[in-house]
Amino acid sequence: MASRSEQYRDQYARAVAAAQRWQLIQSQVADERDQYRYLQSLAISERQNLTQLEELFRTPPADFGQAAELLKLQYASEDAARQQAAGAALGRARAQRLPVELRTQLEAISRGPGRNVEAARTAMLELVGSGSGLTQPQVDEVLQLARGALDPAAVADLEAVAARAKRRAVPSGKARALSPEEQAREEALGRTLEAVYFQGPQGIVGGYEGQALVDERKRTVAPKGSRFSTAEDAFNAYLALMNDGSASIEEFAAATGAAADEVQADFEFAKGLYDEAKAKGAFRNDQRKFFDPAWLTSAQNVARLEREAEAARPEWDDALQEAAKRELRARGIDPEDPHAKYKGSPLHTYLTTADRIYGEVDGAVEAATPEQKRVVALLEQWRSVNGDEPWDVRWLTRNLSKTLSGKALDEATGFALAYQRRVDDGVQTPDQAELQKAAKAAEAATAEQRKQELKAKAEQAKAARQELEMEGARIAAQPPAPELPPAPKPVDRGAEGRRIYQQALLQGASREEARKLAMDSIRPITQPPAPASVDELVLGGGVVAAPAPAAAPRPAPPPRPQPAPAPAPPSPAPTPAPAAAPAPPPAPGLRPPRYDAATGDLVPVEG
Repeated sequence: MASRSEQYRDQYARAVAAAQRWQLIQSQVADERDQYRYLQSLAISERQNLTQLEELFRTPPADFGQAAELLKLQYASEDAARQQAAGAALGRARAQRLPVELRTQLEAISRGPGRNVEAARTAMLELVGSGSGLTQPQVDEVLQLARGALDPAAVADLEAVAARAKRRAVPSGKARALSPEEQAREEALGRTLEAVYFQGPQGIVGGYEGQALVDERKRTVAPKGSRFSTAEDAFNAYLALMNDGSASIEEFAAATGAAADEVQADFEFAKGLYDEAKAKGAFRNDQRKFFDPAWLTSAQNVARLEREAEAARPEWDDALQEAAKRELRARGIDPEDPHAKYKGSPLHTYLTTADRIYGEVDGAVEAATPEQKRVVALLEQWRSVNGDEPWDVRWLTRNLSKTLSGKALDEATGFALAYQRRVDDGVQTPDQAELQKAAKAAEAATAEQRKQELKAKAEQAKAARQELEMEGARIAAQPPAPELPPAPKPVDRGAEGRRIYQQALLQGASREEARKLAMDSIRPITQPPAPASVDELVLGGGVVAAPAPAAAPRPAPPPRPQPAPAPAPPSPAPTPAPAAAPAPPPAPGLRPPRYDAATGDLVPVEG
């Protein structure tokens, strides 16, 4: 056994080790927090740099006032060029013909009524000479006039003079070439106008050449089998990946939801479009950042630092609480254990086992083994004696320890706690839930069946009522009977037929039998009927005429079928009237009775 001094030294050493461990844990937690904050500050600083670069690439809206002034200058320059071209063309046209006034004068002195041949010859000699300033087409026109007005010798002299003279060249009719100063001014105006035209956010960086490539990209159909419809779609998809400063095939595959080898061709196609647009400026002004090396580098740095900061983010918020949890773990205590305060006692084992059992069956704890059934029986015994008073774990373990021990006792006690938790939470067992579900389903099925039966009965009653109304209408539409003796009182044959038809249905007869009885009751008798039997004469309180007489007595009719359950309304059916007595056989000297259609009775006939 250690001496008291050794115990003191051991206790002191443990206290010093615990203090040192606590300081080390706090230092580790603080280092993790400082590292995360440092990486986060770097990411924020680089993000600010990226934001400043984006501000530099932000394109303001186009200045339409400046564009209007440039357009005015452009229109003025073009108008001057057009006027110059028109003047040159007019000068050429004039150099090829004599002026109208000069031609009129020559014609007047050479061919008119007061012509003067000598004056005409002198004037023409001056015109075809070198000092006249006429062009060769104009001199040819003068010679043509001379041939029609002067003699051949004078014309020959004129041609000789014209051949020796030097002529003014005919203008080309084209505008003169611009001077170097004018050409430089036109080029500067064109560049300025192009820059203003493409200066807005939607303007193309490469000017007209870039615009032509953009238009071609929109018209180009993507290769067969591609996930894109046009080249413009692939180009925009590639730019979307450049938000972090770079694009990789892995990111491209993740964006399209496919494997990397499946999108290899699409990625190469989109990357080629990006490289071509970068070389020729075939992108908009608001897309310039995706092609600027400084912005791309800054975006890559931001993405990298944010990933590193996210990886270094602590999983805790309170540094002191995290340090305390690590200290507990160093001492062998799980800080996430809800029953940590019972650590080292049997109750901790019981509660942990109860949580495991309760979680395995999602709260539907039910006794399955003999030990578990015994536990439930003990709990029921406690409840029968103590009511709703909570039972004591020590009482339960004292009873269970009579037959159980060790792990079996721990499992049984844990089951008891889990079972009690299920009872307190009101969780139903699978059997109970299934029984209640089956009971509800059976109740719903019964209600639905009852509903269908009531619906069927209602439809049957409706059909019977419609058929009765149709039968009554058809009976009422029967042709009138032959002449009969005047009836003592008017009788509605239709109403009588409907009455007999309805009574026959209520007595259980089929619809065909009821219809035959009703028709027979109102059909006129053309000859005396034969004596009828009781079954033929009595039905539902009315007397029905027998069919035509036969030579020999007919056998008794077969027994009528038992009435089937009629789809009658809930109210009780009316009680049939008492059957009338059968008519007696005709006495000697009397003819068979006749049927009175007015009263519905058989009337004896004498003689």
